[in-house]
Amino acid sequence: LAAHPGSENAILLFKGGVASLRNDTDHEPLFRQESNFAYLFGVFEPDCLATIEMSTGRTTLFVPKLPAEYATWMGAIHPPE
Repeated sequence: LAAHPGSENAILLFKGGVASLRNDTDHEPLFRQESNFAYLFGVFEPDCLATIEMSTGRTTLFVPKLPAEYATWMGAIHPPE
């Protein structure tokens, strides 16, 4: 990117792994985060997005808001920290 004029103002968008669901079962497949996403952002939760601003190196993580009912079936909802 550094070789392209104006790329210093670029924002890179990364998509983490997506959780898969199975219908009519009490078992969900084990989730494994996409390796590069886990390496860059240290996040192991599904369905997240992240950006890196090329000019500053600033990163932003976008975490899906889960409904309260999620905790009933999948366990405690952890804060984004």
